[in-house]
Amino acid sequence: MKTLFYSLLLGLIVPVLLGCGITRGFQDKPTLTTSLDDAVFDLPIMDEFEPVDYYDLSDLPVESDGVILLDRPGAFEYTAESFCLHAGKYAPGSGDGYLYAPLEGPFAEIVGNIIHRSALHPEVAQRDIQFLVWAVLARTPVNDLSFSMQQVASKLMTPSEIAKLSSGELLGFLGEELADRALDKAPADLRDVLEAEARIRDLATSASTTYEQLESVAVMAGMAPFREGDREVPAGRWSYFPEEAYYVRYSPSGYSKTRVQVYVPEKVEIVRDQLGRIVSLEDESGNHLETVYDETVPPVAAEGHPYVKAYAFKSIRYRQTDPLTGEVREFVQTEKGWTFLDLFPPDIAFHGGGASVAAPPSLWKLFGDRFDGIWDRTQKLDGYHDKYVDHKRTLKKFNRDPSWEDIEDLADLEHYQDGLEAARKLDFEGQAEWINKHALITWKAWNYANWRLQGGEDDEAKRPNKPRRKWKGRELPRFDPSGSSAVPGRSGNQRLGLSLRKFRK
Repeated sequence: MKTLFYSLLLGLIVPVLLGCGITRGFQDKPTLTTSLDDAVFDLPIMDEFEPVDYYDLSDLPVESDGVILLDRPGAFEYTAESFCLHAGKYAPGSGDGYLYAPLEGPFAEIVGNIIHRSALHPEVAQRDIQFLVWAVLARTPVNDLSFSMQQVASKLMTPSEIAKLSSGELLGFLGEELADRALDKAPADLRDVLEAEARIRDLATSASTTYEQLESVAVMAGMAPFREGDREVPAGRWSYFPEEAYYVRYSPSGYSKTRVQVYVPEKVEIVRDQLGRIVSLEDESGNHLETVYDETVPPVAAEGHPYVKAYAFKSIRYRQTDPLTGEVREFVQTEKGWTFLDLFPPDIAFHGGGASVAAPPSLWKLFGDRFDGIWDRTQKLDGYHDKYVDHKRTLKKFNRDPSWEDIEDLADLEHYQDGLEAARKLDFEGQAEWINKHALITWKAWNYANWRLQGGEDDEAKRPNKPRRKWKGRELPRFDPSGSSAVPGRSGNQRLGLSLRKFRK
């Protein structure tokens, strides 16, 4: 309709309006401003991390304040009801990666509250919640909605929120002539969004409008093109959630259904000897891993990497104590396996360099079989080092600047993991399933060490003083995704809001 009044997203269209000489008296921000620029907490270094076991998050009760209190460290997941927060954009496609970002903008609090309260009102259909979210983001006064939608709004919004929206305080309109002038000069993707919001506003005020009609306007079919400023984000990438000091990732299936996975690092005690070699790991679940190094076997410097040395294991002891029965199980390997130890000085910039220092033939003749696979693992060192250099840069986004020694300690845990895995492959017989699960303690240790480097302990100490569950004296996170959003790597895709409500077909 030509007579439509257009809702303004002037934070995006200010340059267009300046060119038209139009700026006075209108809103200077879009309703939600969250964008890829706000998604600064993703961790590429965790792309290979895949927990083996997940607890069902939906089994935990929603508390009276609309949050879930996590009751133990570890990995949790549930399939959430999710909501489109960006009309006129493409729905998530297969393989699209999504990242955590805080919900920002003038309407962030209202929209976050609607999604938050939805968990306390299971009787309200997901479609009705989405209808209301689209109407609110299109700046539709609640008193202009149908009676049934006003009833929904009364459950999910406070009287002050309804009054604020209905009063026009948050609204900005542009007449037909000026809107057409602005839209003619707007980029195509921005024009699509503005027109979608205007059509949603018009449809939302009609009692005869169906959900499918609104959806056809809000959700574009097809695949979003890759634009300047977009990022290649692989599916399943973890993000850090600083407010509660845990990790989270999102796997959407369309805009209305998203698998949400949360990981709370378990504390692992890491003990090193005087050379900096890892000698034991112990977690909070009764798993203990101990390595003794064979001092009769001289360490070998990796060829082309004089600051990396290989040390042979004399024994590897896996021990598990059942926390309920006290039963102890053990598995011991002897004279198998080895690990690298990084000894990079800071001025080497965490790269090898230097002369080749391959072990002399006489040494290989005596001890070569103790360093099985060293050539293949040496070839991976440059990739490892580049990965950790990039990770050091990534940590600056967390206002952290770890020393090279801290980064080396993290790299050593990965070398240690590689060494133990290679040793287990040499000794298949006698290995029970519990040993393979027990071996995950190295991943737990790496994630805990990385979490601490990111400032996890500091963030944990700064969390709001609210009801929490405890695990071995440690206060655990509260989980409520409603104040955040899942942001796509492609700006043409929709950002998503997440509810604690489990998706229902």
